[in-house]
Amino acid sequence: MDESDWAASRGERLFTTYKPRVFEGMPGTARFSIWKKPEERRSYVAAADVSAGHEDGDWDVIAVYDEQSLEQVAEWRGKVDMVEFADICMLVAIYYNHAMLAPEVTGAGQGLMAMLQHTRYYKLYRRTNLTQVGSYGSSILGWSTTSHSKNQAVGLMIKALHEEYMRIRSRVTLDEAMAYRAAIVTSDGEGTKMLRMSAPSGGHDDALMATIIATAVAHAGNRLNKLARPAAVQPNPLDTSTWTNDLWEDFMDQNVELRRRAAGLYRQ
Repeated sequence: MDESDWAASRGERLFTTYKPRVFEGMPGTARFSIWKKPEERRSYVAAADVSAGHEDGDWDVIAVYDEQSLEQVAEWRGKVDMVEFADICMLVAIYYNHAMLAPEVTGAGQGLMAMLQHTRYYKLYRRTNLTQVGSYGSSILGWSTTSHSKNQAVGLMIKALHEEYMRIRSRVTLDEAMAYRAAIVTSDGEGTKMLRMSAPSGGHDDALMATIIATAVAHAGNRLNKLARPAAVQPNPLDTSTWTNDLWEDFMDQNVELRRRAAGLYRQ
């Protein structure tokens, strides 16, 4: 596939095997959705995906995750100018126990990073840029989305979902993840192949990218507890919302049998 003919709608979906657990009261469509308030002695990651600020363009999104459990605790989503978005990033990060603030610095993110740097906030995410094998590299502020960093971050998120040590609560993020696609494209005249990932034509991936960044930043730290799993909900016979597939199948089988008996299809 030639890159000039790239269309995300033709690619393979990446997160279709992930079956989210839907919880009551988790619409995830408000300007600021909070599912868990900050807790003492917990550390958090606040990843920010910035748009150009146009009303008809992409969204500005801040995804907040617990750094130890990789559970989403909050999400801010809106369309504001960059100056206001920088203030919102600071307020959200400070509210969540001075979270590690990781803004994307690609494109318009450079301006956002410059504003945040002037606030002297002491927990801005720094990435290591290795110039050659064996070098110590340099420390650079913010998250840079490149083909390499995106592939690595998406891979980490797929791993986290597959091994069930991550919990996404935002419905917007889930919808974007289900539509996210990948395909092999030709990047130059020499026939070099590369993996390209994107939202389908006309779609958005802002909330998903914020979550992908948060996932990568959490893995880069040393606080993530991959052994932690969400507590299993014990089925309640009186509450059908907690029933497992096996319980539903047993119920349907018994219901069919009772109907057959009532219709006289079984000898008494």
